[in-house]
Amino acid sequence: MPVRPARTGIVHTKHKNGGIHMDKKSTIFTATHGVMTSEVGVISGELELVTSCDDDGVLTLAITYVGAEEWYSLPGEEYRLHDVRDHEVVHGMLAAVLERP
Repeated sequence: MPVRPARTGIVHTKHKNGGIHMDKKSTIFTATHGVMTSEVGVISGELELVTSCDDDGVLTLAITYVGAEEWYSLPGEEYRLHDVRDHEVVHGMLAAVLERP
């Protein structure tokens, strides 16, 4: 199921990836001071953050310029939530920290 980005708030989708249920959340925000990525360094402007969480709590973070096809990862090691119900809170906190209008 495709992610439908929104200007504000969090867009939720659930889908199966190889038999594993994934919960995906998306937020569009402005980062005038930039966000560090693992692949290309700092990107800034209107960005889309997508976090995905599987049934085991493994969290994947990806970011892109709004409308671009190439996605980047955020620096860091494997992230795992102790409770998958925390996904929305963690996603919202991350988007709030990265946003710098």
